Amino acid sequence: MDNLTATTPQLTYSIAPTSVAIGSTQSFTVTATNASSANVTVNPGDSILIRNLQQLATGNVTPQQPAAPWRMAQSWPTLRIWVTQQVVLAPTQSVQFVINLVYVVQQVGSASLTVLETISGNSAYAPPLVVSIVNALTVSAEAIPPTVGLGQLVKLAWTSVGASFVTIQPGRSQQYPTTGYTMVLPAQNVPQTTYTVTATASGGGTVSTPVQVNLASPQLNTFLVSPSQNLGISDRITMSWTTTYASQVQIQPPPAGSPYVQTSGSLQISPSKALATNASETSYNLTASGYGSPALGSVNVTFAPLVTNWFRYTDFSLSQFTVGVTNTQVY
Repeated sequence: MDNLTATTPQLTYSIAPTSVAIGSTQSFTVTATNASSANVTVNPGDSILIRNLQQLATGNVTPQQPAAPWRMAQSWPTLRIWVTQQVVLAPTQSVQFVINLVYVVQQVGSASLTVLETISGNSAYAPPLVVSIVNALTVSAEAIPPTVGLGQLVKLAWTSVGASFVTIQPGRSQQYPTTGYTMVLPAQNVPQTTYTVTATASGGGTVSTPVQVNLASPQLNTFLVSPSQNLGISDRITMSWTTTYASQVQIQPPPAGSPYVQTSGSLQISPSKALATNASETSYNLTASGYGSPALGSVNVTFAPLVTNWFRYTDFSLSQFTVGVTNTQVY
């Protein structure tokens, strides 16, 4: 048993980092500080024992020898620190001890390292050095969809492990949940925006992943009319169109009042309203606008010719007549 002759240690102790990932290889720094208002004298024969290393490491660690006259050695699972000649630590003065090649255990939890200080014949336990052992810090993210048109939003989704929060740049200085999504509007004047999703652990460690969002020029996929040929003057037709990455679509001449229509859709129209006098066909032109160059398309509609069914005089003076026609246009 330890023979304790003091209730409080003369030095205060801390360890960094205080949070590590399972299975990782780490270096730790233990700092001993004189937090009192008087000198603390450490003599040969005094010691600082750091115990319970098996809670943190899978096996032997590698102490980095401190500057003389301090010394540090391992006797698994304990580290022993001592001096070879007298050292006086003034108030606020501290000394650091580095422990390398610590292979962290493969179990989530916490390690509580016991610190037993014996200085000037007085022994006391310091508060334990606690290290959180968390899942390996990872983050993955994706843009849904990865390519959009001008003015279109993107769903930016992410999943992280071992993090306390997530941040996204460019964007507001906001901390997001460790798993989730947010809607973003990419830059509207460049073809590509790269978002950086960063996961931050409670101990301050970070890991980031880039997510690219592309801004594409509009594409006209289809622009059709049906039927399109041999139409009667009173016939109605179906006009349909589909675009991708367009922010605005207009059709001239206007098929239904306004030239502006949905970016994809269909209409029932009367093409004879766009027919010029004595013309047998008419054209519709579509312009899909957005980022970069517009997409253009056109369709033609042709009409059946006017047919004279009969022409005859109604009296013998040949001054009056009747005529029967098909597919005539009234102006």
